[in-house]
Amino acid sequence: MPPKDGPDAPAGFLAEMVVELGHKNPKIKLDTGEVVWGCECWWGPTTEEKVAAGRPVEYVSITLVRARLRVEEPPAD
Repeated sequence: MPPKDGPDAPAGFLAEMVVELGHKNPKIKLDTGEVVWGCECWWGPTTEEKVAAGRPVEYVSITLVRARLRVEEPPAD
């Protein structure tokens, strides 16, 4: 189960519901060492498919995305 707080705790409204309800949630440990929870991501085209379609590929840090989400959407009390 995802932790309720700390750097690896998931962020966003869906993550809040998953943690609050105590649901199991798969996680992916990235090559960077960061952890991404299932409630924080979804399937999409591969990098090669995006490049072939002329769409930009943007690499982001989930840690920085979580920090931004927590400022923009503070957890409900």
